[in-house]
Amino acid sequence: MRLGKIVPMALFLLTMTACSGEKAQQTMDSEETVANDTEAAEEKEHADIYKRFLGNEEKVLIDCSGDVGKVFSLKNAEGKELTLSEVVRAVRDSCNAVDDFYVTLEGTEYAYVDCGKDGNEELALDVNMMGTTWFKECLVIKEIDGHLKTVYGNNIKCNPDYDGQFNVNEYGYIESSDDFLHEERRDYIDASGNNHYISSDLMVGTEEYPFVYNGETLDIREKKDEPKTDDSDNKYGYLPKGKIHADGYKIYWADLNDTPDNKADDIYCGTMTGHCFTHYYVKSLKWSKHDASADIGSSNAFEEARRFREFFDQKGLKLCTVDEFNGLIAAKEKEAGLTEEIKNGECVSWTKLDNTEFFDEKPQETTDVDYGVYDDFICRLKTEISEESWDSLYDYVEKHGLSDELYSYINDDYGITAGYLQTDIDGDGVDELILGTTSQDTTESGESWYYNNDEIYDLFTIRDGKLLHVIEGWCRNRYYICGDGVIANIGSGGAATGDLMFYRYNKGEMELIEGVYWDNGTRTYYKDGQEVYTVNYPEDDFYSFEDDSIASKYEESLDSYRYHKLKIIPFVEKEK
Repeated sequence: MRLGKIVPMALFLLTMTACSGEKAQQTMDSEETVANDTEAAEEKEHADIYKRFLGNEEKVLIDCSGDVGKVFSLKNAEGKELTLSEVVRAVRDSCNAVDDFYVTLEGTEYAYVDCGKDGNEELALDVNMMGTTWFKECLVIKEIDGHLKTVYGNNIKCNPDYDGQFNVNEYGYIESSDDFLHEERRDYIDASGNNHYISSDLMVGTEEYPFVYNGETLDIREKKDEPKTDDSDNKYGYLPKGKIHADGYKIYWADLNDTPDNKADDIYCGTMTGHCFTHYYVKSLKWSKHDASADIGSSNAFEEARRFREFFDQKGLKLCTVDEFNGLIAAKEKEAGLTEEIKNGECVSWTKLDNTEFFDEKPQETTDVDYGVYDDFICRLKTEISEESWDSLYDYVEKHGLSDELYSYINDDYGITAGYLQTDIDGDGVDELILGTTSQDTTESGESWYYNNDEIYDLFTIRDGKLLHVIEGWCRNRYYICGDGVIANIGSGGAATGDLMFYRYNKGEMELIEGVYWDNGTRTYYKDGQEVYTVNYPEDDFYSFEDDSIASKYEESLDSYRYHKLKIIPFVEKEK
């Protein structure tokens, strides 16, 4: 009887235990499902908040504590919550505050970054503006507790022909190069959004960028008492056997403490290159030499390297060997948590945004125009032209992003005269300012571009009381006035590549009317800004495309434009 009672009881307990286990497992599964659902919802919200910001539906708090830019500052927006459009406006206003010309938006791009490689994405913005030069602002935006905040901001300016840029990699390591400051800055943003400054590296040693400290330029040229000759076949002089003579140097200059105003705590290293005569009878074997290079921080055979070490010792500056320099940089990276894996991450892929979504530029009202802006500009150009040296004019033109094609025409070379013209191109009541050329051979009838030397090299209008630089031309990118607000542009990328485009000019904007682009046997036609037709033809029979009836129709339309003569005022009055 006892066993009969025990067995059912055991079976009951086993059943109860099994049920409890199943319920516990169900509870665990349920909790895991809830956790997964919560995590998925958070990830979706994390991604959605960036999308809403890119769609102008969300705001970001501008926190300038992570702003390291030297060219301009977003302090005017400090502590404000802004939409994307308002951020772009803030960047433009900041650029306008430091530039001589009116600054306009050239483009905005975005990319996603996994700072610190923690699996949570941040948003990077690259905003590009154009004034006298190219301005770029890079921002990194992080979602923190359901709100967006800027955790990094930096800006550079560069010549449009130079690839000054931000290299942002997938894990938040950023290198920024600036051709005006001639330096490369390196930062790392960790998973918490903290910016770690690594170093600002400056490389000097060219004729354009010599090594200068407190206004004193380091000179490695020969001393007056050293052998020297003016003989072009023996420009290095008769040097003793084994003498190493420096040809050039490179100095690497790093600020490890982010103290740009204090150069004394920076570190330096460098290398020198040169040649040495190895044959004893150097007089008879003038070009018997070998290339050599050396670390200027260590003892070597370069006499000029000794001058470097003496210079740095006198200034109290830390001159390292190359190995010491690299070791200090590596230690700084380790302190910031910057691993080789993070440092060597892939560069992000940028996605362009539509500029029209941000803001429309306000056209200049006729009653608001002050043409004194033009007068002051022309007066300054004439002053630079009148200087004895061309260097002054060259520096001014380069600094303000003007066309350098006018140089050869200032003195009326080949019967072509350089000058300026103030005229209302689009008939809106506001005059534009043209810098260009005219020729006595150009008639009023308006020949085609290949017979016309009346070219526009720079075109300006006025916006918010400043010069707005609309177009810049050069020998392979020429502009012509066609009347009724139409401007022709002929460009060339080589013997078999080029384009001919016609634009409607309106209040500082250029809208494509029609044109053609040709490239090695292909001609592509455009109408109202859109590609409309493509024709292929043998490369050895350039004009065979004329046999195509559709192409011929477009060609007739392009040939119908007349190129007007520019009645410019010469920069330099010629003697009669």
